[in-house]
Amino acid sequence: MVGSVVSIAQDESHNTIEIEFYDKSVHRDFHFSDSFKFSMAALSESGCLFATTSRELANDQSLRGAADADEISVVSYKGFASWSANSDWTYKLPLKENPRCIATSSHGAAVITSLGNLRLFTCGGVQRHIETLPNRVVTCVARDDMLLIILEAPGTIRSSGGMKQLEYEYVLMSMDGQTRLAAGCCPVTPASEIVWTGFSEEGHPAACDSKGMLRVLHKYWTPSHASWVPVLDSRKLSRDRGKREGFWPVALSAKQFIVVTCQGKSKYPPFPKPILDELDIDVPLLNADTQVGQQEAKYLASRLFVEQQRGEAERTGSEYPGGASVLARDELEQDKLLLRLIQLACKSEKTQRAMDLAMMIELEKSFDAAVKIAVFLKQSSLAERLMRLRETKFASQVDNDSDFSDESHSEA
Repeated sequence: MVGSVVSIAQDESHNTIEIEFYDKSVHRDFHFSDSFKFSMAALSESGCLFATTSRELANDQSLRGAADADEISVVSYKGFASWSANSDWTYKLPLKENPRCIATSSHGAAVITSLGNLRLFTCGGVQRHIETLPNRVVTCVARDDMLLIILEAPGTIRSSGGMKQLEYEYVLMSMDGQTRLAAGCCPVTPASEIVWTGFSEEGHPAACDSKGMLRVLHKYWTPSHASWVPVLDSRKLSRDRGKREGFWPVALSAKQFIVVTCQGKSKYPPFPKPILDELDIDVPLLNADTQVGQQEAKYLASRLFVEQQRGEAERTGSEYPGGASVLARDELEQDKLLLRLIQLACKSEKTQRAMDLAMMIELEKSFDAAVKIAVFLKQSSLAERLMRLRETKFASQVDNDSDFSDESHSEA
């Protein structure tokens, strides 16, 4: 989370914009007078992008005398770079072209307009790309070098009750407009609509619908394998609590969904500073009220996180965040969840299930632990099968290590 942007009405001539940051050590809070009366904002670590609709520009003195002034819109950027003087910039859009949604990140800014134009800028205000999208854009959001665009799918679907059902599409592209990372359908719960899109702290594109289902776009780094995975059913969480409440999404991490809880029928958070709540990620699997179901959900959430971190490192040509030692730690935590499931399977004498779980193990020492569990719980036939599987599963790794050793000796 970066912070919040609040517009406070003052009088007919201007508003006051207040920007507050969650990490006060990075940026100081500040406010400024807004004569444009901005109606939308997008905040990142590098700056804040603002836009206004034409009717709100009537009070701007510089535009009051322009022909057809009430049709002029403005986008404006305030940079936070301390080393760069005068990093702010402003553009007037052509007549009858108004911002529909905006986004910004450390790699630039994006504006999608009522004419379907996608306009991309650098943080310094250089116009570096323009293209026309289908005029069905719902929203957009950016993180680092990625821009996620959500569009309504063409046409509608009518249910048996005669109600319209919205369908959505997504486009994930680079912030310079030169690369399409992934694109396709963006599913929602039947009879619902998208109410929030964003990126997790780790970089997972995400969307939440009005029925409270949160999904992440997994394997976006391999377009043919990209899929939307449900990671939390917040409506079910409310039912389990026995409360009538809704959640206003704020941010997402690998383990938690940060929200504002809205009590009763309220759909919007209170003003000025609502309390943030943390909802644990809970993949909606079957038998979620059992120990096995809960452990499986934790394992899937952990696997999604590790795979995303690996995939993002591969996509950007960087190392796993924190390096090899952190990767080994994350893989070990993932394996520990599998070992708990193997133990439960052995206690229930479900040897095939234990074997299936063992095949998902990442580390060799974790596999040794699985064999010990089988021996301890007197599952001798399973232990024998696991040992044979261990030899096969990790044989290539042993061969590679020996080849490397031989090469090192020959070079010496």
